[in-house]
Amino acid sequence: MKRVVLDSSALISLSESCAASCLGFLKEKNSIEFLAPQTVYDECVTRPLGIKQYGFSALRIKRLFLEGIVKKTEVDGLEVDAFLEVTNKLYHVNGKNLELIQRGEAECVVLMKKADCLVIDEKTLRILVESPKKMGEILKSEYGKEVGLDGNSLTKLQQMVRGIKILRSAEILVVAAKQGYFARFGEDEGEAGKSGIYALRGFGCSLTKEELIEFENLNMMGR
Repeated sequence: MKRVVLDSSALISLSESCAASCLGFLKEKNSIEFLAPQTVYDECVTRPLGIKQYGFSALRIKRLFLEGIVKKTEVDGLEVDAFLEVTNKLYHVNGKNLELIQRGEAECVVLMKKADCLVIDEKTLRILVESPKKMGEILKSEYGKEVGLDGNSLTKLQQMVRGIKILRSAEILVVAAKQGYFARFGEDEGEAGKSGIYALRGFGCSLTKEELIEFENLNMMGR
């Protein structure tokens, strides 16, 4: 059975775009076990439930947990602390460390030791995992000044994230589309799939214009 870790950013994007049901669809079709740490649950269910504007989305995500589609999974707190210490000492400006990663994201990375891939829409962690030095270029542009890099922390980070595979909610939706998730739309199946990608982008999935064009050219029809 494949195991997939879900970050709050991906869960929220899928819920807000009304595509969260693709997780149940994929779980049934492929025997996938979707996992999420407690902090992720708190970020996308517990806290938003107290805010009417976000409550409906939070309830949709809550159902995913109640129905067993997503499973709350414990993580090693000491490993989470170690990852946070490394990532949040990686870059500094004027002698002050930059806090780049929140606890929920760190818990997802640690949980990856029990899984095959991590689904996250927020781009900071994705860039840190895939190309940490690129993060320095982005921060330099953002702050308009030189950003210091701690070489020791970089080495530790590269060791910690080695082998981690990252997907976004958009890729998850494409997999579901190719397996017939949008078949209920009949002759509009392909258009529904592509529209779903745009909806995800609108609700937080980090996609460039070039990537959107690539998704436009994909076959979003079921088998």
